[in-house]
Amino acid sequence: MKLLKKLLIFAAPFLLLLALFIAFEPYDYWGLKGESRYYARSVSALRELLREQPENIVLGDSRMANFNADYIEEQTGERYTMLCYGGATLNESIEQFWFAAGHTGLKKVVFGLDFYTLNDNHRNETRFEDAREKALEPLKFLGNFDVWLDAAGNFEVAFSNVWADITGDETARLTVDDPSSLEQDVRPPDNYSAEGYRLDLLEYSYIIYSQCADYSPPLDYLAELEEIISYCEENGIELIFVIPNCSRVIWNEVIYPLELDYYIDIYKDFLKSRATVYDMEFDNDYAANDPLFYDGFHFVLEEKLHLARVIFAGEESEYCVRTTKEQYLAEKAAAEAEAEAA
Repeated sequence: MKLLKKLLIFAAPFLLLLALFIAFEPYDYWGLKGESRYYARSVSALRELLREQPENIVLGDSRMANFNADYIEEQTGERYTMLCYGGATLNESIEQFWFAAGHTGLKKVVFGLDFYTLNDNHRNETRFEDAREKALEPLKFLGNFDVWLDAAGNFEVAFSNVWADITGDETARLTVDDPSSLEQDVRPPDNYSAEGYRLDLLEYSYIIYSQCADYSPPLDYLAELEEIISYCEENGIELIFVIPNCSRVIWNEVIYPLELDYYIDIYKDFLKSRATVYDMEFDNDYAANDPLFYDGFHFVLEEKLHLARVIFAGEESEYCVRTTKEQYLAEKAAAEAEAEAA
């Protein structure tokens, strides 16, 4: 009995530390808190998939990750696990698909991509391997020093906000960026250049230009996507590719100068000939509507909600061209026949 008491006394600090870690780790690793931080999604989404065994998933980078899963469920009555996160490269999204296919019975996959992600040079990120290891091996997750630092940072945020509530000192309040939040409604500046470009959009286009200056046609990516398309067809999985639009500044300062519209036509034809596609990537009035865009790629809150309804709930939009494989091939054959007849 004395030995047991000594062991309990010895273990108490470690158990307390473990309890604090579980309370404040931002990944909701064990699904006890019902929410995780946006920045932790690369791991938390895999854990959610392993726990919940979802039938519906969303893949892509921040533009898909910025949609709110609760809002989508409210609009559709269906739950989607958001296997998408900020900065995800296409190879990471492809790896996530195969992880999901191996761990749950999929029925529907919504896959976001665009000219930026369909660049074979963007294979430099390999974060998925680290995320998969953390998701599958709890002991390694517990022993990861960076994860403990994340928990400490989350504790600091929680403590600061409690202090702000108690004292009324709003300068003490800390926020954590979550573009998928229904409460976060950040507005861009409204300053324009002499040429009529919003300055922040123009500056953003310079960043995207530098990332695409050595653009490589997505030959390898398209081959890997074909494998996913074939797998979905063979296993009765509904696959939808979503191609969001970007600001007119990106079209004028990046796509046209680098002649990327040539590659856009090629991969659109490839995807539409094989799967259902929601295509919004056009230089049109939508792209020229600056107030819709938080930056050159991302959208303000009300537009994120609008696009969520268009993509997931079937709301009509004149700026979204929806085609099935059968529909597109029939239209293509008719156009070719008409051209030959002329």
